[in-house]
Formats: sequence, structure tokens, C-alpha cells
Amino acid sequence: MVHFMKMLLHRVIILALLAAASPHGVADEEQSQWEKKFHALGELIERSSVSRQVLSSNNEASLQQYKLAQLLREQAVTAYREGKFDESNILIGKSKKALFEAAKLSGSGESRKDKEKKSYESMKRSMNALLEAMERIGAEKGNKKQVEQLAEKTRNLIKQADQHVSSGKYKEGIELLGKAVHGIDNKINEMRSGDTLTRSLSFATPKEEYQYELERNDTHLMLVNVYLAENPAEGEVRSKIDQHLDGARTFRKKAEDMATAGKYQDAVREMESSTVNIIRAIRAMGVYIPG
Repeated sequence: MVHFMKMLLHRVIILALLAAASPHGVADEEQSQWEKKFHALGELIERSSVSRQVLSSNNEASLQQYKLAQLLREQAVTAYREGKFDESNILIGKSKKALFEAAKLSGSGESRKDKEKKSYESMKRSMNALLEAMERIGAEKGNKKQVEQLAEKTRNLIKQADQHVSSGKYKEGIELLGKAVHGIDNKINEMRSGDTLTRSLSFATPKEEYQYELERNDTHLMLVNVYLAENPAEGEVRSKIDQHLDGARTFRKKAEDMATAGKYQDAVREMESSTVNIIRAIRAMGVYIPG
């Protein structure tokens, strides 16, 4: 359930990134092709039988490769937004490769020792990719000094992990890498949490934009339901959540009525207001998401 909730959260973030400013000079038809490409990659990572196999495996190395696939997809979207189309295509390929590597790790029939060795090597590759991403983002955000300190600490953990592995203690090595991955992942999320995304997607018709907003609203609602099923809220917190969700339902009903009447531009505005209220409900649960 925890991994499913994280998967949904990533989907929300990617939707927000795709809604950010598109690169100049991209024709509508070409932009549509890119959006379809990212949508297909998202389906592969979030809804395919491959992703279900990985998420149900409880294999730490497999799950780390899955996380790497998500990160590479996010970087591919960013590269596209910056007009770096070749780089974006390369990152899409790497994201797919990471996912299939995760699938191999989740279902192999090798001996326990071979599996532990492969898991460790895979985790180490993931670690190096995350470390590189953290250092790049740190340079972009002006957090170079803090990132360098964490990178040094991480490399020391990797050395300790390698020492365990050289003695055949793969389990201990994997645990140390897991601790290092957690620290890097938290730092990347922290640096990205302040990003402001400017919405400027172009749509062929107001109806198409409404359908996009409807899907975005549904995704946020699903995230709320999953989180509440796992972490039931009570008292004042639950009261705030319900207040925001009541507002979301009111705005959504107005949007649906306007859409039925063919007033799609007005419906888009009301549906956006509904999603804003859902985001407030999610934040009231203690989960930060952009929006």
C-alpha cells in the first residue's frame, strides 16, 4: 500500500511537470506526440504488469531500480521543457531500462547469494545515478555546499558497504546502501519542494482541456483515498480534510454541470478550484505535493 501511494504521488508530480511551460518553437502536433510518449511511459511505470510485479516483490534492490525509473522519467520531462529533445529521448530509454532491470531483480530464480550480489550491484548503480542527480540539482538550486557534504557522507557509506560485501556480508551492505539512498532521496525532494510550475499547456479545444483537468482531479482524489485508507485521520485534522474535500466536491459538481451544458472554459476554472481544494486536503494530512 505504501508503494502504491508513492506511485500515485509521482503520477501527480509528473502531471504537474507536464503542465509546466512547453519549450518555444514546438508545434502543437509535435507537442501532442511528446505528451503521448510521456503518457505511455507513465502507464508502463505506474499501471503495467511489470510495475505490479516490482511493487509486490518486497525486493529492496528492485524497488530502488523502480525509484530510479521514476526519477529518470522526471528528468526526461524536465529536459523536454528545456528544449533538450535528444537528451529527453535518451532519458526515456534509460527510464524503461531501469524498470525492466527492476523486473528482473524482482522475479529471478537464482540462489540467495547470487540474488544478494545482483541486488547489491544494482543498488550501487542506482545510488550513483541518484548521487549524480543530487549534485546536478544542488548546483542548479545553489545548494552546492550542503550537497557536497551529503555526497561525501554518502561515499563513506558506500565504502563501508563495499567492505561488508568483500567479506560476503551482502545483507549488511544492502542495508547501508538503503540508508544512503534514503538520505539522497530526501535531499532531492527537499530541493525540489520549492519549485514553482507555471501552467501553459496548449489544448486543441476547451473540451480537451476540461478532460485533462478531470483526469488531474481524479488522480488527486485517488491519492486522498489511498492515504486515508492507510492513515485514518481523526479530530481537528480530519475536520480540516473534510472541509477541503467538501469544497472540492462543490466545485467539481459545478464543473460537471457546466461541461454538460457545453460551457467548457467555465468548467475548467471550476475543476481547477476543486483540485486546489483536494491539494489542501492532502497537505492537511502532512503530505506536500506541488500545485
